[in-house]
Amino acid sequence: MPNYRVLVSGEGPWMEWEGRPQASGFKVLCHVWATDPAVAANLAAQVVRSAPALTAEVPGRHPNSAPVFIEEIDEAPPGESQEAVATFRFFPLSGDDDGRPRSFLER
Repeated sequence: MPNYRVLVSGEGPWMEWEGRPQASGFKVLCHVWATDPAVAANLAAQVVRSAPALTAEVPGRHPNSAPVFIEEIDEAPPGESQEAVATFRFFPLSGDDDGRPRSFLER
């Protein structure tokens, strides 16, 4: 069974950006073992939604129901570090170039 690396994005918590609270987005790379890319995309969405780094940042919300977006998916090359969920990168959601995916598959 192949190991897939999946770049996932979504809406994160409200955070202080430049001295004011703003909605944030996130991107994170994760690895999942799956039979094909479609199964890997669904597994990655579940893994990211339940990741402690995200659930701790989003108190009072239910990240398990929040939409996440699969931006890229491919088979991980042999020997690549296969961390289940890498470090989340949070960024403000504002303006035209806010880091949101331009093409994506919602899960």
